[in-house]
Amino acid sequence: MLRTCIAIATICEALTTPARHVVPLHRQRVPVQGEDDRISYKSVYFGSVTVGSPEQKFAVVFDTGSGHVIIPSSECHSETCRIHNRYNREASPAAVDVDYDGSPVQAGSPRDQITVAFGTGEVTGQFVQDRLCLGSHGAAPAAPAIAVPSYTEPLLLVQSGEAELGRTPSAQKGHTKALGNASNAMLLSQALNCVDLRVVMATEMTEEPFHAFSFDGVLGLGLRPWEAGASCRAAR
Repeated sequence: MLRTCIAIATICEALTTPARHVVPLHRQRVPVQGEDDRISYKSVYFGSVTVGSPEQKFAVVFDTGSGHVIIPSSECHSETCRIHNRYNREASPAAVDVDYDGSPVQAGSPRDQITVAFGTGEVTGQFVQDRLCLGSHGAAPAAPAIAVPSYTEPLLLVQSGEAELGRTPSAQKGHTKALGNASNAMLLSQALNCVDLRVVMATEMTEEPFHAFSFDGVLGLGLRPWEAGASCRAAR
């Protein structure tokens, strides 16, 4: 397992007063099963977010191949769930139980459930609408982004309020575009980089590969709300 600290500076820019927020990321290699059943490994990058109010803290992987935010639920009692931080829906008064389409769950009605494949395993869960904030509460404004010597790729800077993606080397285009989409219409509050969105509360998580993960859940950069707002520019 390889952990290398890098940082992603997410700039939440209001029309008048820009603010900057840094989310430290760590790297871990995880197994991925191909169509021919061969197992390969890829690097994933995870950092801290909070969900709910009062805040519940989680480490989540920033996944370009996913369209969901997935965190373990307190209703999941397997060892795989218990070794990670679990989301307590009852502890967040603002949380709303919703179905797949975002509509509130009617009392006495069955709830929508989803199963999502991730690497060599899968998670099953239900939906809740709650507030997600990037990083930790009260983080100080970041200094200008610089490369981290122990990491071979350049630091990525994600900025809202720009019309198009900045120039990047071809090897970085996929990463920068995905990270740009991640900040694109998060409806971020200026102070905390927060957004109200639909979260998958995992009630089941397979032991493989989640038991070995250093992070708790997944933040999918393919989320439609991530792409619906003002354009962003990602730069080295």
